[in-house]
Amino acid sequence: MKNPQEIIRILIGLGFTQREISEHTQVPASTICKILKGDQNPRWQTAAALQSFLDTVKQFDDENI
Repeated sequence: MKNPQEIIRILIGLGFTQREISEHTQVPASTICKILKGDQNPRWQTAAALQSFLDTVKQFDDENI
């Protein structure tokens, strides 16, 4: 599993906003922001939700190339 802060940066680099990441992962936008700034260490469930969303995005991207 990648570092949650890195996952958020990758997703933003793919064009997702913090709010969109929040909506897709059910993680509050404020938590996404705090993780991104390094102000909060995420719970395991949060890290897993972020990784799952990244995996889904990558899988969709690979299928449509």
